Amino acid sequence: MKRCNYCGHDNVDDAAACCGCGTSFLSGEADKEIPRPDAIPLNRGTKQAFIFGAIGIALLALIPMGLLPFMNPLVLVLIPAGLWAAFRETEPKLWNLIAGWAFYATILTILAKAKTRAVFITVYAVLLLALALNVVGCYKIADTIGRAMH
Repeated sequence: MKRCNYCGHDNVDDAAACCGCGTSFLSGEADKEIPRPDAIPLNRGTKQAFIFGAIGIALLALIPMGLLPFMNPLVLVLIPAGLWAAFRETEPKLWNLIAGWAFYATILTILAKAKTRAVFITVYAVLLLALALNVVGCYKIADTIGRAMH
């Protein structure tokens, strides 16, 4: 049996072309392996654009709270605590902050080292979910602090 490298279809040994896709065995076209779309590598600039874009949108989502980091740089350091606050209605603790930074450092390292689109897209989806939960948590923290002040 002769397997077509283009579509993977099994053909009889004396076939001149693939029965599945029509690729010619005589011209050598079937010997060219076509990479799967999810196996095509991403370049560094594209990865950075996606990562910074997601983080930027999350920071912009905090503007209505007045938590834009340019207004108060300390808030930028505290933002990862919001990730855990999305699940609990408690004031952030130091371990929330440390765990949040460790989580984001791990995710960003994996994204930076991702070799294929499939890995990048999967981990990027986790980052997007975490950032969305983080924004929700920051709003919960601000609400808790606001209620405590009144």
